[in-house]
Amino acid sequence: MPKIIVAFVDYDGILANIEKRLAAAWDAYSKSIPEELAFLRTKEYADTSEVYWRSLFRADLLPLDAPIDGVKQALKTLETRVHHLILLTSKPDYLETASEQWLTAHGLADLSRRLVLKPADIRLATPLLKAIQKRAIADAYGATEIIDIDDEQKNLDEAAKHFKSPRYRYQGYLNLQQAVA
Repeated sequence: MPKIIVAFVDYDGILANIEKRLAAAWDAYSKSIPEELAFLRTKEYADTSEVYWRSLFRADLLPLDAPIDGVKQALKTLETRVHHLILLTSKPDYLETASEQWLTAHGLADLSRRLVLKPADIRLATPLLKAIQKRAIADAYGATEIIDIDDEQKNLDEAAKHFKSPRYRYQGYLNLQQAVA
């Protein structure tokens, strides 16, 4: 069986520093809470709030994101080592155009890469959804080796479960620099 390497690179936190967008979403969420309910202005409540998530995933806020230092060179290096490079994000698919525009604006767009977003109507936990997406894509390409780069360990752990098979060699990394070292 030929060796086919597929790399999955998370968008937010690996390609893009989203701190300013997170702050803008928090600000919108906080302003939506009446003063008498100020106790709801906590991270725990925000994570369950549609207002917060709608704010976080607004196309007009994506330009607040900045490329992480060294990402362009690291992607170029990674591209030389793999057969397929997939940019994977839990952003809803209605942000596809805005996400592609951001990639283009920062010199990260390339036709050899594929951008995969979360279907907006799917309500699965991100680690499980990403793992399912990765396994389906890897199987479609006939992958034998998986390089998975995500800034959240829980996403890597869930994906590793889906690649427990002698057919795959799975490697998970928390940043691009580790993956290309």
